[in-house]
Formats: sequence, structure tokens, C-alpha cells
Amino acid sequence: MIRLLKIALVLLGVPVFILSVLGLFWLANNPANPSYAYMLYPILVGIYLSTIPFYIALYQAFNVKVGLNFPVLVGLDFPVSSHYSKPTAPTRRRSFMR
Repeated sequence: MIRLLKIALVLLGVPVFILSVLGLFWLANNPANPSYAYMLYPILVGIYLSTIPFYIALYQAFNVKVGLNFPVLVGLDFPVSSHYSKPTAPTRRRSFMR
């Protein structure tokens, strides 16, 4: 499942990277209407700045190793593989207002 997640993240990241490197440079050099070119540059800067949090989120999602406990997420009560830990007994919460 983790491999599928990483493949999906790569498939999300590659088109955005290609569009931001090739497509936006082409758009900056060839505006549709040259008289409105001065309005194009702030929009391009905004697009480039919005890719920064996008790639930070992709990087963080790519580094997820076994943090996803898939059987618990879908409601299955059997472990998919041996690396999932068994649930522990609940502990008694201590109250700060005694």
C-alpha cells in the first residue's frame, strides 16, 4: 500500500513540475496579449509560490512509512502483515483537577 501511495505521489508531482518549469516559462515569454503582459508576471509569481507548499506536502506524504494503519482505517480486525502492533489495554487518565 505504501508503494502505491508513493507511485500516486510521483504521478501527482511530475506533471506539476513539468508544467511549472516548461509551461509557465513559455507563457511568460509568449503572452496571449502583449498589452496585458504586466498583469501576467504577478500571476506567474503567485503560481510559482503556490507550488512550494504543494511540494512540501508531497515530500511529507512521501516520507510516510508505516504511519498508516490500513486495517484500522477500513475497519478490518485482522492484521495485513506482521509489522502491525496489537492494540494495548487502555490506560487510566489522570486528572489535573483533584
